[in-house]
Amino acid sequence: MQLGELQHQIARFQRRGVNVAALSVDKPRDSEAMVKRMGLTFALGSDADQAVIKAFRVQNPDTQELALHAVYIVDKQRRVFYRKVASRRPTSPELIDAIDAYRGVYPQNDPAEPRRRASVAYPTNNFQALLAVDAAQELPASIDQQRYQSLLNMRQLVHNDDALIAADAVDFEALLLWPLKLLAERPDLQQAYQDRHRFLCIDEY
Repeated sequence: MQLGELQHQIARFQRRGVNVAALSVDKPRDSEAMVKRMGLTFALGSDADQAVIKAFRVQNPDTQELALHAVYIVDKQRRVFYRKVASRRPTSPELIDAIDAYRGVYPQNDPAEPRRRASVAYPTNNFQALLAVDAAQELPASIDQQRYQSLLNMRQLVHNDDALIAADAVDFEALLLWPLKLLAERPDLQQAYQDRHRFLCIDEY
């Protein structure tokens, strides 16, 4: 599941007396940083050695360092009454419906919280950090206001490669244009990629 989406709907689980816990393959230090960054209020355990994942046979066969999307809901008698292991992440409303149906109180007049922008789990560059604060009511205290404004001004420049290079950053247009320019100017590099790859799969273009 998406941890941010789960956190956003956590009150609906709490109203039902349901304790939520998540398990990650990240190391404890990384999990602790994620909890702080995303403001998670439920338990997030670390299974860095994949002992639990392997025991439940939910290791991803294609990418073994990751797990499949797996959710188990257990009643007070420790019986699993809902289990989903799939490539698609389940959503909080799906789980709420399953809990209510199991208890025989479905449906309830308890609408899902309206969707909102989730926290960025891994802001790896300046522009992802900008995305995290674009919709905020005020600038977070951890963001340097002068630096933020300079990045914002730079972001508004059109095809200004020098400004981007000076800031060690890229924008969306540069992500599209620079690889094409590089391949056009470097036939040897183009040939090397052609020899190595027959196709390119582009995600979330």
